[in-house]
Amino acid sequence: MSKSSPCSVSDSILKLRSLRDKLCSSEKEWKEAFKVRDFLVEELICLSSMLEDESKTKEDCHEKISEILKDFSSESKNKGS
Repeated sequence: MSKSSPCSVSDSILKLRSLRDKLCSSEKEWKEAFKVRDFLVEELICLSSMLEDESKTKEDCHEKISEILKDFSSESKNKGS
């Protein structure tokens, strides 16, 4: 999403929270899902700061994205075993 549509992001988050309330029947699943969401929000905030920091390079941002994707890739492999 672009910077020109901040309302869409807010609306999407509110919709996700609403869906959570309707769909999550297990406390364990709920906690895990929001742990992932919190992780992603933290990482996106960090990445956003990096993009605004003129001392950070494109490569720095690429490395940060790679770290995030690596975390999810290893989680997927662990769940598959």
